[in-house]
Amino acid sequence: MLTGTSLFNTKPKNGLAFLEEHKLIYNDPNEPRPLSLAKFLKSSARIDKRLLGDFISKPENIDVLKAFMTLFDYKGVSRFL
Repeated sequence: MLTGTSLFNTKPKNGLAFLEEHKLIYNDPNEPRPLSLAKFLKSSARIDKRLLGDFISKPENIDVLKAFMTLFDYKGVSRFL
């Protein structure tokens, strides 16, 4: 997992390939791929947060962004600024 995270922080595409190859993401056929990736990104404390923001804000990663947002608890939040 540390190697995959490190690779992601260097070049996300290489990191994702490594993580998929080692079945750290996309290993449950019943789980949508964007959700699988979002769970990994949220749970990994070593992911560069600036790079994460850049990655999930790209138009081609909108499904990952949507899945990522579902992983947070918004109870008690009345509005976003």
